[in-house]
Amino acid sequence: MIIAPLLLSCNRFRSKEDEPILARVQDEYLYQSEVTKSIPKGISPRDSITMAQSLINKWIEKTMLLKKAEKNLTDEELNFEKQMEKYRRSLVVYKYETKLVRREIDTIVGAEKIRTYYNKNKKNFRLKDDLIKVHYILLPLDYDKTAEVRRIFFNEDNTVSIEAYCKENDLSYFLEDSWMYLSEVKQYLPLKAKKAEDFEYMEKELKDSDYQYFIKILDVKTTNDVKPLEMVRNDIRTIIVNQRKTQFVQKMHNDVVKEGFDKNEIEIY
Repeated sequence: MIIAPLLLSCNRFRSKEDEPILARVQDEYLYQSEVTKSIPKGISPRDSITMAQSLINKWIEKTMLLKKAEKNLTDEELNFEKQMEKYRRSLVVYKYETKLVRREIDTIVGAEKIRTYYNKNKKNFRLKDDLIKVHYILLPLDYDKTAEVRRIFFNEDNTVSIEAYCKENDLSYFLEDSWMYLSEVKQYLPLKAKKAEDFEYMEKELKDSDYQYFIKILDVKTTNDVKPLEMVRNDIRTIIVNQRKTQFVQKMHNDVVKEGFDKNEIEIY
């Protein structure tokens, strides 16, 4: 570990209009301004000193490693002009493509396009884990209206009225018509079955040391079933937009080359 003294009051000066030097590695110098500009204003003197020491140590380490690398690489290995020019060209083209894509590509994907893509590509949306649709209510073990909750929950289909009752009586519940992974549901419901196919539709009353559980299993999907559309809608939207971008960029490339030939700006020898 490098231990660098804090030299904020250092009397050594060299160039940079006689600015104080905080460290040296061979022929390179670290000046006070380069450290102080990286230290947030308003922190305590102790934190300021600690941060300054850390910055000095990091500079020494990085600079020494660079010097060591430069000394042990050949001139050919140190020649990055071709790589830098290649990178510059790629970056310029990428910036131009990005600018055109942002201006030209329609990122709105209609519901019908999403559904069509889903129906044509269902094989790409296979489940790796079981899914389940479930409604439930959690009752404290000493709850004194259990029979009333049982009647409302299992005999009524109106989730709005069930939800209103739960809110009024401060009961925990879940009545969303959405898919969840069985492995996640089993973390907060004491379901014993290992696979979703063991459930199908059922109504259950369970109990553990904390709660009574009133549960309705509404639907299940097992591993290798197709994921429901609502679970992959955003993924499909992203796929379609990316396809549009790819097609646009390829057409733009072709058009640019064609324009070059048409204007006699391109010749092949």
